[in-house]
Amino acid sequence: MKKINVFLLFITIFCITSCSKREGILEAESLKKINFSDVNKEFAIALSKAITNDELRELIKKESLLKFDKDNDVLFQKIKDVRLSNGTKVLDFIAGFSQLSKDEFIVNINEAVLLTIFVPSLKIFTPETWVTKNQIPIVAVRNENDILVNKPLLAFDSNQNKLTLSYSSEPTIPVLVIKNNERVNFDDNLGSTNSNLSTIKKGSVLMSVNNKKLYFSSSDFQNLEVPSKVASVNPRNTAITYQNGQGPGTYIGKLWHGYYSGYNFTYDRDCIYYSLKNDADSGTLDNTYAEAIQGFYFNSASSEQTLDALNNDWTEGIYEIYVTTLFVEGTSVKDVKKGFSVSKNELFTNVGGSRVTKYFPIPPIEIATWDMQKYGDTWKFLIEEFNFGETKKYTTNVSSNFSTNFKVDAGFNLFKVIKIGASAGGSTSSTKTSIFEVSTTVSSFNLGEAILSFEDPVELKGRNAIAQYPVIEHVINAPLEHNMTSTRGLNTGLVTLIVAPYKRINPLSDSQSYTDDAFYWMSHY
Repeated sequence: MKKINVFLLFITIFCITSCSKREGILEAESLKKINFSDVNKEFAIALSKAITNDELRELIKKESLLKFDKDNDVLFQKIKDVRLSNGTKVLDFIAGFSQLSKDEFIVNINEAVLLTIFVPSLKIFTPETWVTKNQIPIVAVRNENDILVNKPLLAFDSNQNKLTLSYSSEPTIPVLVIKNNERVNFDDNLGSTNSNLSTIKKGSVLMSVNNKKLYFSSSDFQNLEVPSKVASVNPRNTAITYQNGQGPGTYIGKLWHGYYSGYNFTYDRDCIYYSLKNDADSGTLDNTYAEAIQGFYFNSASSEQTLDALNNDWTEGIYEIYVTTLFVEGTSVKDVKKGFSVSKNELFTNVGGSRVTKYFPIPPIEIATWDMQKYGDTWKFLIEEFNFGETKKYTTNVSSNFSTNFKVDAGFNLFKVIKIGASAGGSTSSTKTSIFEVSTTVSSFNLGEAILSFEDPVELKGRNAIAQYPVIEHVINAPLEHNMTSTRGLNTGLVTLIVAPYKRINPLSDSQSYTDDAFYWMSHY
Protein backbone atom coordinates (compact mmCIF):
# COMPACT_ATOMS: atom_id res chain seq x y z
CA MET A 1 0.00 0.00 0.00
CA LYS A 2 2.84 2.35 0.85
CA LYS A 3 4.48 1.58 -2.52
CA ILE A 4 1.26 2.49 -4.33
CA ASN A 5 0.96 5.78 -2.39
CA VAL A 6 4.56 6.66 -3.15
CA PHE A 7 3.98 5.88 -6.83
CA LEU A 8 0.86 8.05 -6.94
CA LEU A 9 2.73 10.87 -5.19
CA PHE A 10 5.54 10.63 -7.77
CA ILE A 11 3.06 10.74 -10.65
CA THR A 12 1.31 13.78 -9.12
CA ILE A 13 4.57 15.68 -8.67
CA PHE A 14 5.67 14.78 -12.20
CA CYS A 15 2.39 16.04 -13.67
CA ILE A 16 2.49 19.28 -11.72
CA THR A 17 6.11 19.89 -12.67
CA SER A 18 5.48 19.07 -16.33
CA CYS A 19 2.40 21.28 -16.47
CA SER A 20 4.29 24.10 -14.79
CA LYS A 21 7.12 23.82 -17.31
CA ARG A 22 4.67 23.66 -20.20
CA GLU A 23 2.85 26.74 -18.94
CA GLY A 24 6.18 28.53 -18.83
CA ILE A 25 6.89 27.44 -22.39
CA LEU A 26 3.46 28.59 -23.54
CA GLU A 27 3.97 31.96 -21.86
CA ALA A 28 7.36 32.39 -23.55
CA GLU A 29 5.89 31.35 -26.90
CA SER A 30 3.02 33.81 -26.54
CA LEU A 31 5.44 36.65 -25.78
CA LYS A 32 7.43 35.87 -28.91
CA LYS A 33 4.25 36.17 -30.98
CA ILE A 34 3.26 39.59 -29.61
CA ASN A 35 2.56 42.04 -32.42
CA PHE A 36 3.39 45.44 -31.00
CA SER A 37 1.26 47.23 -33.58
CA ASP A 38 -1.68 45.31 -32.16
CA VAL A 39 -0.54 46.05 -28.61
CA ASN A 40 -0.39 49.77 -29.36
CA LYS A 41 -3.89 49.60 -30.86
CA GLU A 42 -5.30 47.79 -27.83
CA PHE A 43 -3.64 50.33 -25.56
CA ALA A 44 -5.11 53.22 -27.58
CA ILE A 45 -8.60 51.74 -27.29
CA ALA A 46 -8.28 51.32 -23.51
CA LEU A 47 -6.70 54.76 -23.03
CA SER A 48 -9.45 56.46 -25.06
CA LYS A 49 -11.91 55.31 -22.36
CA ALA A 50 -9.61 55.81 -19.35
CA ILE A 51 -8.71 59.35 -20.45
CA THR A 52 -12.06 60.58 -19.13
CA ASN A 53 -10.28 60.58 -15.74
CA ASP A 54 -9.00 64.12 -15.16
CA GLU A 55 -6.15 62.95 -12.89
CA LEU A 56 -4.81 60.78 -15.69
CA ARG A 57 -5.08 63.67 -18.16
CA GLU A 58 -3.18 65.95 -15.78
CA LEU A 59 -0.43 63.35 -15.27
CA ILE A 60 0.05 62.86 -19.03
CA LYS A 61 0.14 66.62 -19.61
CA LYS A 62 2.72 67.27 -16.89
CA GLU A 63 4.92 64.38 -17.93
CA SER A 64 4.82 65.48 -21.60
CA LEU A 65 5.94 68.99 -20.63
CA LEU A 66 9.07 67.52 -19.03
CA LYS A 67 10.27 66.51 -22.53
CA PHE A 68 12.49 63.76 -21.18
CA ASP A 69 13.66 63.01 -24.76
CA LYS A 70 13.40 66.64 -25.98
CA ASP A 71 9.89 66.09 -27.38
CA ASN A 72 6.46 66.01 -25.75
CA ASP A 73 6.67 62.26 -25.31
CA VAL A 74 5.47 60.23 -22.34
CA LEU A 75 7.24 56.88 -22.13
CA PHE A 76 4.48 54.80 -20.57
CA GLN A 77 6.88 52.63 -18.58
CA LYS A 78 7.84 55.75 -16.61
CA ILE A 79 4.31 56.45 -15.39
CA LYS A 80 2.63 53.03 -15.28
CA ASP A 81 3.26 52.56 -11.54
CA VAL A 82 2.20 56.06 -10.50
CA ARG A 83 -0.81 55.80 -8.18
CA LEU A 84 -3.93 57.87 -8.69
CA SER A 85 -5.69 59.41 -5.70
CA ASN A 86 -7.75 56.24 -5.15
CA GLY A 87 -4.53 54.21 -4.80
CA THR A 88 -4.83 52.46 -8.18
CA LYS A 89 -1.72 52.24 -10.36
CA VAL A 90 -2.05 53.86 -13.78
CA LEU A 91 -1.47 50.56 -15.63
CA ASP A 92 -4.09 48.75 -13.58
CA PHE A 93 -6.54 51.61 -14.08
CA ILE A 94 -6.16 51.60 -17.88
CA ALA A 95 -6.22 47.78 -17.98
CA GLY A 96 -9.71 47.94 -16.52
CA PHE A 97 -10.93 49.46 -19.79
CA SER A 98 -9.24 46.90 -22.07
CA GLN A 99 -11.09 44.53 -24.37
CA LEU A 100 -8.55 41.88 -23.36
CA SER A 101 -8.34 40.19 -20.00
CA LYS A 102 -6.57 42.35 -17.45
CA ASP A 103 -3.68 39.87 -17.10
CA GLU A 104 -3.12 39.59 -20.86
CA PHE A 105 -3.26 43.35 -21.29
CA ILE A 106 -0.70 43.94 -18.53
CA VAL A 107 1.68 41.26 -19.88
CA ASN A 108 1.55 42.84 -23.35
CA ILE A 109 2.11 46.39 -22.08
CA ASN A 110 5.05 45.32 -19.92
CA GLU A 111 6.66 43.83 -23.03
CA ALA A 112 6.01 46.95 -25.11
CA VAL A 113 8.77 48.93 -23.40
CA LEU A 114 8.92 51.64 -26.10
CA LEU A 115 5.18 52.40 -26.01
CA THR A 116 4.82 56.18 -25.90
CA ILE A 117 2.01 58.71 -25.53
CA PHE A 118 2.81 61.73 -27.71
CA VAL A 119 1.07 65.04 -27.03
CA PRO A 120 1.34 66.95 -30.33
CA SER A 121 1.53 70.70 -30.82
CA LEU A 122 -1.38 71.52 -33.11
CA LYS A 123 -2.95 74.82 -34.08
CA ILE A 124 -5.88 74.21 -31.72
CA PHE A 125 -4.22 72.00 -29.10
CA THR A 126 -0.78 71.91 -27.48
CA PRO A 127 0.67 70.41 -24.30
CA GLU A 128 1.03 73.90 -22.87
CA THR A 129 -2.56 74.98 -23.61
CA TRP A 130 -4.26 71.68 -22.78
CA VAL A 131 -7.04 72.44 -20.27
CA THR A 132 -7.14 69.03 -18.62
CA LYS A 133 -10.19 69.89 -16.52
CA ASN A 134 -12.55 69.75 -19.49
CA GLN A 135 -10.57 68.88 -22.67
CA ILE A 136 -10.86 65.13 -23.29
CA PRO A 137 -8.75 64.24 -26.35
CA ILE A 138 -9.36 61.33 -28.68
CA VAL A 139 -6.55 58.76 -28.93
CA ALA A 140 -4.88 57.92 -32.27
CA VAL A 141 -2.44 55.08 -32.89
CA ARG A 142 0.47 55.59 -35.29
CA ASN A 143 1.25 52.68 -37.61
CA GLU A 144 4.33 52.97 -39.82
CA ASN A 145 3.16 50.25 -42.21
CA ASP A 146 -0.14 52.07 -42.76
CA ILE A 147 1.75 55.26 -43.59
CA LEU A 148 3.69 53.51 -46.36
CA VAL A 149 0.50 52.39 -48.11
CA ASN A 150 -1.39 55.66 -47.50
CA LYS A 151 -3.91 54.20 -45.07
CA PRO A 152 -5.68 56.67 -42.74
CA LEU A 153 -4.71 57.27 -39.12
CA LEU A 154 -6.88 55.21 -36.78
CA ALA A 155 -8.32 56.89 -33.66
CA PHE A 156 -10.83 56.23 -30.90
CA ASP A 157 -12.96 58.48 -28.71
CA SER A 158 -14.25 57.96 -25.17
CA ASN A 159 -17.59 56.67 -26.49
CA GLN A 160 -15.82 53.76 -28.20
CA ASN A 161 -16.33 55.26 -31.67
CA LYS A 162 -13.71 54.34 -34.27
CA LEU A 163 -12.48 57.39 -36.20
CA THR A 164 -10.15 57.96 -39.16
CA LEU A 165 -7.77 60.92 -39.46
CA SER A 166 -5.07 62.00 -41.91
CA TYR A 167 -1.36 61.70 -41.19
CA SER A 168 -0.64 64.74 -43.35
CA SER A 169 -3.45 67.08 -42.21
CA GLU A 170 -3.63 68.28 -38.63
CA PRO A 171 -6.86 67.39 -36.83
CA THR A 172 -9.11 70.17 -35.55
CA ILE A 173 -9.82 68.48 -32.24
CA PRO A 174 -7.54 67.57 -29.28
CA VAL A 175 -5.76 64.25 -29.83
CA LEU A 176 -3.07 62.07 -28.24
CA VAL A 177 -0.93 59.73 -30.35
CA ILE A 178 0.23 56.25 -29.33
CA LYS A 179 3.54 55.36 -30.97
CA ASN A 180 6.89 53.66 -30.46
CA ASN A 181 9.62 55.89 -29.08
CA GLU A 182 12.29 56.68 -31.68
CA ARG A 183 14.88 58.07 -29.23
CA VAL A 184 15.04 55.18 -26.79
CA ASN A 185 16.51 51.74 -27.42
CA PHE A 186 16.66 48.56 -25.34
CA ASP A 187 18.67 45.44 -24.59
CA ASP A 188 17.37 42.38 -22.77
CA ASN A 189 19.22 39.80 -20.68
CA LEU A 190 19.57 37.56 -23.73
CA GLY A 191 21.52 40.20 -25.61
CA SER A 192 18.62 41.05 -27.90
CA THR A 193 18.39 44.59 -29.16
CA ASN A 194 15.72 46.60 -30.92
CA SER A 195 16.49 45.54 -34.51
CA ASN A 196 15.67 48.93 -36.04
CA LEU A 197 18.47 50.54 -34.03
CA SER A 198 20.90 47.65 -33.69
CA THR A 199 24.02 49.58 -34.65
CA ILE A 200 23.48 52.57 -32.40
CA LYS A 201 26.08 53.03 -29.71
CA LYS A 202 24.42 53.00 -26.30
CA GLY A 203 23.81 56.28 -24.52
CA SER A 204 22.74 56.90 -20.94
CA VAL A 205 20.71 54.16 -19.27
CA LEU A 206 17.19 55.41 -18.63
CA MET A 207 15.63 52.57 -16.65
CA SER A 208 15.23 48.79 -16.46
CA VAL A 209 11.85 47.25 -17.26
CA ASN A 210 10.87 43.59 -17.43
CA ASN A 211 14.48 42.35 -17.86
CA LYS A 212 15.16 45.00 -20.49
CA LYS A 213 17.56 47.91 -20.09
CA LEU A 214 16.27 51.09 -21.72
CA TYR A 215 18.76 53.73 -22.80
CA PHE A 216 18.86 56.84 -24.95
CA SER A 217 19.91 55.99 -28.50
CA SER A 218 22.18 59.02 -28.52
CA SER A 219 23.37 61.36 -25.80
CA ASP A 220 21.75 64.33 -27.53
CA PHE A 221 18.27 62.83 -27.06
CA GLN A 222 18.54 63.09 -23.29
CA ASN A 223 17.06 66.26 -21.87
CA LEU A 224 19.45 67.15 -19.04
CA GLU A 225 17.01 69.68 -17.64
CA VAL A 226 14.49 66.97 -16.74
CA PRO A 227 14.38 65.76 -13.11
CA SER A 228 14.89 62.02 -12.72
CA LYS A 229 11.49 61.41 -11.12
CA VAL A 230 8.24 61.47 -13.07
CA ALA A 231 5.62 64.16 -12.79
CA SER A 232 3.17 63.96 -9.90
CA VAL A 233 -0.58 63.75 -10.35
CA ASN A 234 -0.85 66.40 -7.64
CA PRO A 235 -1.35 69.68 -9.54
CA ARG A 236 0.17 71.63 -6.63
CA ASN A 237 3.49 69.80 -6.98
CA THR A 238 5.17 72.13 -9.47
CA ALA A 239 8.75 72.09 -8.16
CA ILE A 240 11.33 71.03 -10.74
CA THR A 241 15.01 70.47 -10.01
CA TYR A 242 17.20 71.10 -13.03
CA GLN A 243 20.48 69.39 -13.75
CA ASN A 244 23.06 71.85 -15.06
CA GLY A 245 25.12 70.45 -17.90
CA GLN A 246 28.68 71.62 -18.56
CA GLY A 247 29.58 72.02 -22.20
CA PRO A 248 32.75 70.38 -23.50
CA GLY A 249 35.94 72.15 -24.52
CA THR A 250 36.91 72.97 -28.08
CA TYR A 251 39.54 72.20 -30.68
CA ILE A 252 40.10 75.81 -31.64
CA GLY A 253 42.37 76.72 -28.72
CA LYS A 254 45.05 74.27 -29.78
CA LEU A 255 44.99 75.66 -33.32
CA TRP A 256 45.23 79.22 -31.97
CA HIS A 257 48.25 78.23 -29.96
CA GLY A 258 49.86 76.57 -32.97
CA TYR A 259 49.17 79.47 -35.33
CA TYR A 260 50.27 82.21 -32.95
CA SER A 261 53.37 80.25 -31.95
CA GLY A 262 54.46 80.12 -35.58
CA TYR A 263 54.12 76.36 -35.96
CA ASN A 264 54.28 75.42 -39.63
CA PHE A 265 52.07 72.34 -39.89
CA THR A 266 50.13 71.65 -43.10
CA TYR A 267 47.24 69.65 -41.68
CA ASP A 268 45.13 70.87 -38.78
CA ARG A 269 44.50 67.39 -37.39
CA ASP A 270 48.25 66.70 -37.19
CA CYS A 271 48.46 69.62 -34.78
CA ILE A 272 45.33 68.60 -32.83
CA TYR A 273 45.83 64.84 -32.55
CA TYR A 274 49.63 64.46 -32.67
CA SER A 275 50.86 67.93 -31.52
CA LEU A 276 53.05 68.31 -34.62
CA LYS A 277 54.71 71.73 -34.92
CA ASN A 278 55.80 71.19 -38.52
CA ASP A 279 55.56 68.54 -41.22
CA ALA A 280 58.85 66.89 -40.19
CA ASP A 281 57.91 66.74 -36.52
CA SER A 282 56.79 63.61 -34.66
CA GLY A 283 54.37 63.06 -31.81
CA THR A 284 52.10 60.65 -29.93
CA LEU A 285 48.33 60.48 -30.13
CA ASP A 286 46.52 63.00 -27.93
CA ASN A 287 43.36 61.07 -27.03
CA THR A 288 41.88 63.94 -25.04
CA TYR A 289 40.56 65.14 -28.41
CA ALA A 290 37.89 63.42 -30.53
CA GLU A 291 35.83 64.07 -33.64
CA ALA A 292 32.31 65.26 -32.83
CA ILE A 293 29.11 66.24 -34.59
CA GLN A 294 28.74 69.99 -33.97
CA GLY A 295 26.28 71.45 -36.50
CA PHE A 296 23.76 70.72 -39.23
CA TYR A 297 21.71 72.49 -41.89
CA PHE A 298 19.88 71.96 -45.18
CA ASN A 299 21.69 73.45 -48.16
CA SER A 300 18.60 74.96 -49.78
CA ALA A 301 15.19 76.19 -48.64
CA SER A 302 13.68 74.14 -51.46
CA SER A 303 14.64 71.04 -49.46
CA GLU A 304 11.76 71.84 -47.13
CA GLN A 305 9.28 70.89 -49.83
CA THR A 306 11.12 67.61 -50.45
CA LEU A 307 11.16 66.90 -46.73
CA ASP A 308 7.44 67.64 -46.45
CA ALA A 309 6.57 65.46 -49.42
CA LEU A 310 8.45 62.49 -47.98
CA ASN A 311 7.77 63.12 -44.34
CA ASN A 312 4.65 65.25 -43.92
CA ASP A 313 3.43 63.57 -40.76
CA TRP A 314 2.22 65.54 -37.75
CA THR A 315 2.20 62.41 -35.55
CA GLU A 316 5.97 62.06 -35.70
CA GLY A 317 6.99 65.06 -33.58
CA ILE A 318 10.36 66.68 -34.11
CA TYR A 319 12.91 65.06 -36.41
CA GLU A 320 15.46 62.45 -35.33
CA ILE A 321 18.60 62.78 -37.45
CA TYR A 322 20.96 59.80 -37.32
CA VAL A 323 24.58 59.91 -38.43
CA THR A 324 26.44 56.65 -39.02
CA THR A 325 30.24 56.96 -39.14
CA LEU A 326 32.08 54.14 -40.92
CA PHE A 327 35.82 53.51 -40.84
CA VAL A 328 37.98 50.51 -41.65
CA GLU A 329 39.55 48.83 -38.63
CA GLY A 330 41.73 45.83 -39.44
CA THR A 331 39.82 43.64 -41.86
CA SER A 332 36.34 44.87 -40.97
CA VAL A 333 34.33 48.09 -40.75
CA LYS A 334 33.68 49.80 -37.42
CA ASP A 335 30.46 51.77 -37.22
CA VAL A 336 29.37 54.42 -34.74
CA LYS A 337 25.77 55.62 -34.96
CA LYS A 338 24.72 58.81 -33.16
CA GLY A 339 21.64 61.00 -33.36
CA PHE A 340 20.21 64.38 -32.47
CA SER A 341 16.77 66.01 -32.36
CA VAL A 342 15.79 69.08 -34.35
CA SER A 343 12.46 70.69 -35.17
CA LYS A 344 11.41 72.01 -38.56
CA ASN A 345 11.34 75.56 -37.17
CA GLU A 346 15.00 75.19 -36.22
CA LEU A 347 15.92 74.37 -39.83
CA PHE A 348 13.78 76.78 -41.88
CA THR A 349 12.50 80.31 -41.35
CA ASN A 350 11.23 83.42 -43.17
CA VAL A 351 13.46 86.41 -43.92
CA GLY A 352 12.23 89.37 -45.96
CA GLY A 353 9.30 87.40 -47.28
CA SER A 354 11.47 84.53 -48.48
CA ARG A 355 11.93 81.07 -47.04
CA VAL A 356 15.54 80.36 -46.00
CA THR A 357 17.44 77.63 -44.16
CA LYS A 358 18.88 77.97 -40.67
CA TYR A 359 22.11 76.66 -39.18
CA PHE A 360 21.47 74.32 -36.24
CA PRO A 361 24.36 74.28 -33.71
CA ILE A 362 24.78 71.02 -31.77
CA PRO A 363 26.56 70.52 -28.44
CA PRO A 364 29.42 68.19 -29.47
CA ILE A 365 28.30 64.57 -29.90
CA GLU A 366 31.46 62.49 -29.72
CA ILE A 367 32.29 59.95 -32.42
CA ALA A 368 35.88 58.80 -31.76
CA THR A 369 39.48 59.97 -31.45
CA TRP A 370 41.09 59.93 -34.91
CA ASP A 371 43.82 57.35 -34.40
CA MET A 372 45.28 57.39 -37.89
CA GLN A 373 47.28 54.21 -37.40
CA LYS A 374 44.18 52.32 -36.29
CA TYR A 375 41.44 53.89 -38.44
CA GLY A 376 43.29 55.11 -41.52
CA ASP A 377 42.88 58.48 -43.21
CA THR A 378 39.25 58.36 -44.45
CA TRP A 379 35.88 58.15 -42.70
CA LYS A 380 32.49 57.75 -44.37
CA PHE A 381 29.27 59.35 -43.07
CA LEU A 382 25.68 58.23 -43.75
CA ILE A 383 22.91 60.64 -42.71
CA GLU A 384 19.18 59.92 -42.40
CA GLU A 385 15.99 61.25 -40.86
CA PHE A 386 14.90 58.20 -38.89
CA ASN A 387 11.38 56.81 -38.63
CA PHE A 388 10.26 53.54 -37.06
CA GLY A 389 9.17 50.86 -39.48
CA GLU A 390 10.08 47.65 -41.26
CA THR A 391 13.80 46.95 -41.29
CA LYS A 392 15.64 47.61 -44.55
CA LYS A 393 19.24 46.61 -45.29
CA TYR A 394 21.71 47.54 -48.00
CA THR A 395 25.49 47.40 -48.50
CA THR A 396 28.05 50.15 -48.99
CA ASN A 397 31.80 50.13 -49.70
CA VAL A 398 34.17 51.70 -47.16
CA SER A 399 37.82 52.44 -48.04
CA SER A 400 40.74 53.99 -46.19
CA ASN A 401 44.48 54.41 -46.65
CA PHE A 402 46.90 53.14 -43.99
CA SER A 403 50.47 54.47 -43.84
CA THR A 404 53.65 53.10 -42.24
CA ASN A 405 54.96 56.30 -40.67
CA PHE A 406 54.46 55.00 -37.12
CA LYS A 407 57.04 53.50 -34.78
CA VAL A 408 56.88 52.01 -31.29
CA ASP A 409 59.07 53.64 -28.64
CA ALA A 410 59.71 51.33 -25.67
CA GLY A 411 60.34 53.82 -22.89
CA PHE A 412 60.57 53.15 -19.17
CA ASN A 413 57.63 50.80 -18.41
CA LEU A 414 55.72 52.38 -21.28
CA PHE A 415 55.19 51.66 -24.96
CA LYS A 416 54.38 54.69 -27.11
CA VAL A 417 53.31 54.75 -30.74
CA ILE A 418 54.87 57.76 -32.43
CA LYS A 419 53.64 59.29 -35.68
CA ILE A 420 56.47 60.59 -37.87
CA GLY A 421 55.75 63.43 -40.26
CA ALA A 422 52.58 65.05 -41.61
CA SER A 423 49.65 62.87 -42.66
CA ALA A 424 51.22 59.75 -44.30
CA GLY A 425 54.67 61.26 -43.84
CA GLY A 426 55.87 60.25 -47.31
CA SER A 427 55.77 56.60 -46.26
CA THR A 428 54.33 53.71 -48.19
CA SER A 429 50.62 53.19 -47.78
CA SER A 430 48.00 50.57 -48.55
CA THR A 431 44.31 50.90 -49.27
CA LYS A 432 41.86 48.67 -47.45
CA THR A 433 38.28 48.30 -48.67
CA SER A 434 35.47 46.48 -46.94
CA ILE A 435 31.75 46.05 -47.51
CA PHE A 436 29.39 47.08 -44.72
CA GLU A 437 25.73 46.13 -44.33
CA VAL A 438 23.65 49.13 -43.25
CA SER A 439 20.48 48.56 -41.23
CA THR A 440 17.74 51.18 -41.46
CA THR A 441 13.96 51.24 -42.03
CA VAL A 442 11.82 51.65 -45.12
CA SER A 443 10.19 54.67 -43.45
CA SER A 444 13.44 56.59 -42.93
CA PHE A 445 14.50 59.43 -45.24
CA ASN A 446 18.02 59.16 -46.70
CA LEU A 447 19.81 62.52 -46.48
CA GLY A 448 22.93 61.35 -48.34
CA GLU A 449 26.51 60.43 -47.57
CA ALA A 450 29.86 62.24 -47.38
CA ILE A 451 33.57 61.52 -46.95
CA LEU A 452 35.94 63.12 -44.41
CA SER A 453 39.72 62.89 -44.83
CA PHE A 454 42.30 63.34 -42.07
CA GLU A 455 43.95 65.92 -44.33
CA ASP A 456 40.79 68.01 -44.75
CA PRO A 457 41.19 71.39 -43.08
CA VAL A 458 39.30 72.15 -39.91
CA GLU A 459 39.72 75.88 -40.54
CA LEU A 460 39.37 76.64 -44.26
CA LYS A 461 40.96 80.07 -43.84
CA GLY A 462 43.64 78.78 -41.52
CA ARG A 463 45.76 81.40 -39.81
CA ASN A 464 43.87 84.27 -41.45
CA ALA A 465 40.58 83.13 -39.89
CA ILE A 466 42.14 82.78 -36.46
CA ALA A 467 43.65 86.26 -36.68
CA GLN A 468 40.43 87.84 -37.96
CA TYR A 469 37.99 86.11 -35.58
CA PRO A 470 39.97 85.03 -32.50
CA VAL A 471 37.01 83.87 -30.41
CA ILE A 472 34.46 82.51 -32.89
CA GLU A 473 34.11 78.97 -34.18
CA HIS A 474 33.16 79.29 -37.83
CA VAL A 475 30.92 77.26 -40.10
CA ILE A 476 31.16 77.35 -43.89
CA ASN A 477 28.14 78.95 -45.58
CA ALA A 478 25.96 78.61 -42.49
CA PRO A 479 22.62 80.33 -43.23
CA LEU A 480 21.80 83.33 -41.05
CA GLU A 481 25.16 83.05 -39.27
CA HIS A 482 27.18 85.65 -41.16
CA ASN A 483 30.28 85.45 -38.96
CA MET A 484 30.56 81.70 -39.36
CA THR A 485 32.54 81.39 -42.55
CA SER A 486 35.42 78.96 -42.33
CA THR A 487 34.86 75.56 -40.68
CA ARG A 488 34.67 72.79 -43.27
CA GLY A 489 31.32 71.02 -43.51
CA LEU A 490 30.47 67.59 -44.94
CA ASN A 491 28.15 68.28 -47.87
CA THR A 492 25.90 65.44 -49.07
CA GLY A 493 24.26 67.61 -51.70
CA LEU A 494 21.11 67.90 -49.62
CA VAL A 495 22.46 68.73 -46.16
CA THR A 496 25.70 69.84 -44.56
CA LEU A 497 27.00 68.23 -41.36
CA ILE A 498 29.69 69.86 -39.23
CA VAL A 499 32.16 67.30 -37.87
CA ALA A 500 35.26 68.64 -36.14
CA PRO A 501 37.61 67.79 -33.26
CA TYR A 502 36.67 68.86 -29.74
CA LYS A 503 38.36 68.71 -26.36
CA ARG A 504 36.97 65.88 -24.25
CA ILE A 505 37.94 67.58 -20.97
CA ASN A 506 36.77 71.15 -20.52
CA PRO A 507 39.90 73.25 -19.83
CA LEU A 508 37.78 75.83 -18.01
CA SER A 509 36.26 73.35 -15.54
CA ASP A 510 38.87 70.63 -15.07
CA SER A 511 42.07 71.55 -13.26
CA GLN A 512 43.89 68.55 -14.75
CA SER A 513 43.82 70.12 -18.19
CA TYR A 514 45.20 73.55 -17.23
CA THR A 515 48.50 72.61 -18.87
CA ASP A 516 46.77 72.03 -22.21
CA ASP A 517 47.64 74.59 -24.90
CA ALA A 518 43.93 75.23 -25.44
CA PHE A 519 43.39 76.48 -21.88
CA TYR A 520 45.40 79.68 -22.34
CA TRP A 521 43.52 80.75 -25.43
CA MET A 522 40.07 79.84 -24.08
CA SER A 523 40.64 81.66 -20.81
CA HIS A 524 42.29 84.79 -22.20
CA TYR A 525 40.09 85.52 -25.25
